[in-house]
Parts: sequence; structure tokens; C-alpha cells
Amino acid sequence: MPTEITVPRLGWSMEEAIFSAWLKQDGEMVRAGDMLFSVESDKATQEIESFDAGVLHLPPNAPQQGDKVLVGQIIGYLLAEGERAPVGKESGVRGQGSGISSQESGVRSQEERVCLTPDPCLPTPSPVSTPRARRAARELGVDWTKVEGSGRGGRIREADVHAHAPGTMSSRPHVIAVTDWLFPDLTIEQFIVEKAGCTLIAGQCKTEAELIALVANADAVITQFARINANVIAAMNKARAIVRYGIGVDNVDLDAAHAHGIPVSNIPDYCIDEVADHTLAYILGLTRQVVTHTADLRAGHWRLAVPVPEMKALRDQTVGVIGFGRIGREVVRRLLPFKCRVLVHDPAVAPGDITAAEATAATLDEIFSTSDIITLHCPSTPATRRIIGPASLEKMKPGALLINVARGDLVDTAALVEALESKRLAGAALDVFDPEPLPADHPLRSLPNVIIAPHIASVSVTAVRKLREGAATRAATAARGEFPPDVVNGVTSPRPFL
Repeated sequence: MPTEITVPRLGWSMEEAIFSAWLKQDGEMVRAGDMLFSVESDKATQEIESFDAGVLHLPPNAPQQGDKVLVGQIIGYLLAEGERAPVGKESGVRGQGSGISSQESGVRSQEERVCLTPDPCLPTPSPVSTPRARRAARELGVDWTKVEGSGRGGRIREADVHAHAPGTMSSRPHVIAVTDWLFPDLTIEQFIVEKAGCTLIAGQCKTEAELIALVANADAVITQFARINANVIAAMNKARAIVRYGIGVDNVDLDAAHAHGIPVSNIPDYCIDEVADHTLAYILGLTRQVVTHTADLRAGHWRLAVPVPEMKALRDQTVGVIGFGRIGREVVRRLLPFKCRVLVHDPAVAPGDITAAEATAATLDEIFSTSDIITLHCPSTPATRRIIGPASLEKMKPGALLINVARGDLVDTAALVEALESKRLAGAALDVFDPEPLPADHPLRSLPNVIIAPHIASVSVTAVRKLREGAATRAATAARGEFPPDVVNGVTSPRPFL
């Protein structure tokens, strides 16, 4: 008897597109939120994420590169461990306008085609559970076949098993705490949290005591800039996740959270294009002296406001990129059409990957000594804090430019001010600072060779919504008993219910 199929959630409606590539391999475990495949259409290239978790099965007629598909069509299975993909008599790719014939899909006969839709070609399914649900059932002594599933199509999830067990999470509401936020309100978060059956509590916490009082009995915690230190984490009696509004997690004590078995999750892909765009705006603003001439013109002049050598073309520049993660890679992609030489340093990335991106792998010393422009795209870690300091500034080419849209503590602020005032550095463009907010009388606010912004490089309507929805969804997922995606502190299993 074939079992019920859980299918990926596709991020678009039924729109025609060209299939680009599978991002996961047949037989690979997929987590909720993982990117499954990419397609191209009038909206440009998009990666589509999975709504559920399971083992990916690609049938013989799964789309291949160049196939025309309807985005939103069911094109693969996500199966629990031990499940088998059913075989039906109908085509696995259905729906008017799919554009995939049996010849194009490589299906050899009508009888061999895999049915990707549970109705009408499948018999009534038996209950289906996720691998985590089955493990939880074994641990709690629960007969999972008698549990009512809340997943797509009635799939039994880990949270359902815990809810079925007496004296566990079903006996109390699930509370999600937001420690601080800069948005006008929390309506987006509240909608998602309440739809998941949870309750949202929030406080603009400024002190450790306020944080401890807020998070003590929360099932999950969302934080933006509040300092979640070891004392705050020790007070989290029930938290099953700490979710950061953002990519960086340097305001959370990751080791303390790991020691308590609390996964820390971030939103790693919410503002990639925005920050990469901002980086290019800063580079062009400095090399073409945009701000300098705006200020000079407003002062009543009509002239070239700087010496000719300070008007630079990117074609003639060497740009050093420190950090080759998602944002660093997008910055490199944007730089290459300007015909500049691009050096990249990232010890976590193989030199071959950098070369494949049409850049040149380099050491830090090579970046410092040969780059006309240096842009930072690395996380704040013990190894990277103050990576720009007196020693590295001394190694830089006289007249170099510095861009920082990553983290303020990557730069020794006092050393940077001194280098700018002495003109050893020709200029800097900064979106992040140490400290933040930047004091009103700080010299960086008044230096004429500096472009500054108040930590807003990540902002767009799309990015902010993705950030807020991602944080709320991860928190609700964890609060209800499932393991959240994008865990960054080495925790590999859910925290037991307390």
C-alpha cells in the first residue's frame, strides 16, 4: 500500500518558468526552509524552498535543466525514512501548460510514470510521520499511528507526538517572547505566531533584569539587538530556540546556549542583495566623490572639488573582499562588470571556489598591501574582531578606501579615525560602528572623507518582511516542538520539553 506523499511548498503560484537546477540530490535529507531547486522566468532566477522535511525522491520524470514547467506544480516527493515512493498510472507532471511531454521527461512507458499527485491515482493513504516524530514517539512511549497529524495532508510531526503525550506541551500555551525590535509594530509576528497556536509577548528590554523576567517561561525567544548573555540564557527555563532578527548572532552567547541545549537560529538569506547593493553604492560614492561634490555644490561652488587623482574609475582599481559568504559573493558578482581586479580572502572557502567566481584568492597581507579598496563581509568572531586596526592599517596602500557594512567591531574605531585624519586612508564608507549608536560628537560624523549611514544597508520592504516572517516562523516551529532551520551554535537536536 503506497503511503501519502508530502510535497514541497513552492514559493510562487502556477506561473510558467524554465527549470534551472535541483539544489538537493536524490536521497538527500531536506529540512523545512531548505532551498530545493531554482527556476528562471520574467521575475529572474528564483530559488524555491521546502515547506516540510523528509528524504527527497526524484522520479524519472522530474524536470531537468531547460524544461518548461509550471511553478507550483508538484515535482518531487519528500518521504519519511523508510517510506517508498508510490507508482501510479498517470503522468507525474500534470496540468495544462506544463510543457513537459513524456519524451522530454524521459519516461519510457505509461505504466512506469511516477504519480506525483495523491488524488486520484493513489489509494487511501496510511498515516505518515516525519523521522523526528517517530523518534519522539519511541522516547515518549507514544503509539504514533494513533496521533492526529497537523502537517500537510495529515502528516504527523514531532510537535503532534509531544502534544499527544500526557503532561507535555499540550498542557500549557506556547509562548514566544520578543526582546526588542525597531519595527513600527509586531503585527506580522503576531499573525504568524497566533496562526501556529502560540502566544506572543514582547518588551523593549534594556537591562539584563528585564530580559530575564521576559524570557523565563518562554518556549522560544526572538531578539534583535538585546544582549542575550549567559545569565539571560540560564534563566530560559523552557526555551527551545533563540532566533535572531538578522544574519549575525554576535549579541547572543552561543556557547552558553549550546551548554543549555538551546539552538540559536538566524535568518541567513534575508538581505543579501540589499547589502551587496549598498556596498557598491559606497564604493562608487567614494571613487566618484559623489558626496563631496554634492556638499560643494550646495555650498555655492561649481567646480571639481577634489584633485583629479581622487576621481577614480573602478576599471583601474584592485578591490579586496574579506569574507566570501552569501553577501561577499554577490559583491564580487557586482564588481566584475566594472572590470576591476578582485581579490578575495576567506579561510573557510576553498581557493578553487573563489577562482570559479572569477576572483583571485589572496592572503590577508596581500589584500592589505595591494588593494585600492577593501570591503568587509565577514562575521564578528574572535578571529575577525579588530581585523582593521593599527597593524593592518599600516600595511594598507596609502590612499586606500575602506568599506564596512558587516559588523562595527571588525574595525578599531580610534585607529580608523587617526588614519582618516592623517589621510593615510583616503576615505571610508561605514554602515556599522563600534559603538552603536554612534555618539553625536563622534569625529566620524564630521570627517569630510567619510560616508556614513545608521546601520540600514539591509533595509528594503522585501527584506524586512522576509526577516520578520522568517524569525516568527522559526520561533513558532521551535515552540511547538520541532527543530528550527539555520541553527548556528552546533546544537543538533531539540531541547527536551520542561
